[in-house]
Amino acid sequence: MAIVNIIFPIMFIVALGYGLTRAGFFSKDHIAGLSKFTFYVSIPAFLFTNMLAAPFAQSIDPSSLLAFYLPVLFVFAVGYQINRYFGEKTQQRSDA
Repeated sequence: MAIVNIIFPIMFIVALGYGLTRAGFFSKDHIAGLSKFTFYVSIPAFLFTNMLAAPFAQSIDPSSLLAFYLPVLFVFAVGYQINRYFGEKTQQRSDA
């Protein structure tokens, strides 16, 4: 039941916005303004307040972070070296 309480308001707002846009209530300028407000003000404020209230001490396990980020760094380093090697070869061919 908790999922419905979380998802329903979001889906209702989306459906309402879609319906109002299809009915011609919003112009393209309105939609652009609402999009800018949403992406540059509302969502960052929402994320900031929720991250401020999040209990990180109980939810973050250092071993799981290491299990994720060490392979990511390894793959990044290998990809970087491959790019340097093949990038130099490609650069030498295009200079000739």
